[in-house]
Amino acid sequence: MGRIVEVSTVGIDEALQGISTDPFGSVYPSSIGLRVPAFVPPQSAPPLPPNRYLFKLASREVGAFGRMRVRGWRQYVTIGVSVPSDVTVPSQPVELEVTTPGFRFPDGNISWHLVREPPQGDVPQHRPNTDLVNFSFSDSSGPALLYQTAAFSAATGFYMLNLTAYTPPLQRQQTWEPVAGLGNVHDLRTFWRDAHAWESLDAMVEGPCRVSLYASVLQTNPETRTTPTLPTGFFGPPPEEAFIAEMQTVAAEGDGVKYWRVGGALIFEDCESGKPFPPEQVVITP
Repeated sequence: MGRIVEVSTVGIDEALQGISTDPFGSVYPSSIGLRVPAFVPPQSAPPLPPNRYLFKLASREVGAFGRMRVRGWRQYVTIGVSVPSDVTVPSQPVELEVTTPGFRFPDGNISWHLVREPPQGDVPQHRPNTDLVNFSFSDSSGPALLYQTAAFSAATGFYMLNLTAYTPPLQRQQTWEPVAGLGNVHDLRTFWRDAHAWESLDAMVEGPCRVSLYASVLQTNPETRTTPTLPTGFFGPPPEEAFIAEMQTVAAEGDGVKYWRVGGALIFEDCESGKPFPPEQVVITP
């Protein structure tokens, strides 16, 4: 067995500003996953990209003649809202981890993309007026919300605040090659706290390439989406629907529950170069 590495999503969190997040003196307040902006980009007409946020969650490079086994993966998504707090903290985010595999909002959803990518070359630099952590033009070396165009009403240092315009990178998906048939997934197939995540996959990949996990998020609009009338019964509604119904009555921001955070993890095992793949293994080549 070769070296095993897990790569996961860690990103800046505006709710932690002024609070230490680890003992190493990290410059930016970070937490699990990447925050999803509340702003809902308007729908674009083809051939322009859709109004979906594209998040790069985790990735790892495979060198020329290198081989790597994708041992497993994990998915993570929360819904949430900021609620009133005391005078020292204007609002406090309250989140619920989504655990119902097929949950989605009436006007919002998430798709997941585990893919092999050809060598990317140099990572494009941030544009001058959007040099924000975890917010990157076209591509990124780490977890980030990727953009083609974006605008903000005011500078805050946090990409999820004051966003007024956004489009995802153009034609990025054209280079993607699915890994283990997971190139376009619309449900939760492995949970964040799954004890079997490290053995959920067994896909071999040959370099040079990059193996990446992306999430495409269509943010919900609480002000315009339909509100279901939930029946009362012995089993009750799914936890996500119950959370939405309860938190709508105490929302401080006035726009209700929305997608709050998205994340993922990939578990890799390095394989010795030059050895043939076992015939029963899945092999993905350029």
